[in-house]
Amino acid sequence: MQALYAGYGAEDITPPLGTELSGYGYFLGRRAAEVLDPLWARCLALQEGSDQEGPALLICCDLVGLSPALFDGLRRRLAEALGIPAGRLHFVCTHTHTGPGTGLLIGCGEPDPAYLATLPEKILAAARAALSDLAAVDGLRLSDSSGASVGYNRTIANSPLDPATRGWVFVRQDAAPIAVVQHACHPVTLGPAEAVSADFPGQAVRELERQGCRALFINGPCGDVDPLVNQTAWGSGTPEDAARYGQAIARSFRDGLSSRLLPPEGLRSAVFHVTVPLRPFTPGSLACLLAEQEKRGDRPPRSAGVFPLYEERIRQQGWDRESETASVFRLSFGPVLLVGTPYELFTETGRAIREAFPGKMVLVAGNASSTHGYLPTRAAMEKGGYETVDSAFVYGRPLQKTGAAEAFAQGVIAQLRRLA
Repeated sequence: MQALYAGYGAEDITPPLGTELSGYGYFLGRRAAEVLDPLWARCLALQEGSDQEGPALLICCDLVGLSPALFDGLRRRLAEALGIPAGRLHFVCTHTHTGPGTGLLIGCGEPDPAYLATLPEKILAAARAALSDLAAVDGLRLSDSSGASVGYNRTIANSPLDPATRGWVFVRQDAAPIAVVQHACHPVTLGPAEAVSADFPGQAVRELERQGCRALFINGPCGDVDPLVNQTAWGSGTPEDAARYGQAIARSFRDGLSSRLLPPEGLRSAVFHVTVPLRPFTPGSLACLLAEQEKRGDRPPRSAGVFPLYEERIRQQGWDRESETASVFRLSFGPVLLVGTPYELFTETGRAIREAFPGKMVLVAGNASSTHGYLPTRAAMEKGGYETVDSAFVYGRPLQKTGAAEAFAQGVIAQLRRLA
């Protein structure tokens, strides 16, 4: 058995005051007036013995998501500087809505080119720190607990909710342990605050660090999950609520930790592609969609300025496409299987992927690589709403066919089995 080595690095990526923040509506001009807590890029480096492919990196950023241009640029810079194949450089974002615009969304936080230009070198610094921190792993301690009451399913009453906190700890020789923790919920506790914050994911990491761990937070299928505070009064959350949620997640993770030390052998890293079916879409169908929205009276405020920008993005991507290709990454070792998807997945989609691999600790990550947007389930498509239509305008993406989420899940499962 080859030894596994793990290392950790982090770099502050907090934007300057005055930076426009991302989320919550069109052209809000919501700018950072204060920093409640810093944003970080955290890197986990993994190397197995004499693996000729070199290390694999998992980089987690406290950002709403990465645009295609930003993702490609970050991966290219790290590959060139570190000599690591791009296919072994994996990115996830926590999806905080109290962070800077990244060029991902239309009209929901204008990106600051000067700030974005700083990210490649900062993330490279985190990666280099992680590689310098590599230490032998004695074993893995897994955690799977449902003790944190943080979110609710915001889309359809009585729809499934995954309350679990999952993850693992790398127990390292003569080095601090590294915890990887996941809980699925939108980081929108604070509503449209004019403040920078990593929200509850940052608080969960802070609590684990206080307990002596290095830590990364990976958000799960949160497309249909909001913090509980939004169930009673949307946007009423406070920094204290975010801290309470983060502490609950950290406590649940700690309480669920197994005392059993498992071998971490068999590091594998791969990227594969899954085809997702799209609705036929033409300039005429877009006009009909907007007319229906106008008739219902549910057109979002200030949305008129978005539609020309959306139409241009769709024109560049190609009208009337029948499908799109989604890039998915797989990172596995021992009993752990991490699956990184470029969507805001729904609870049921994550569950379908997890349940296909019994006996494995499966973490399904959303907002990985470059985020494509929401991928609603069949039931959500039939109900309609923000996630099924309006969010496509925000992301500048075509609409998916009903059943696309289910097809995506089956495609991911098939590819993972092929790679097993």
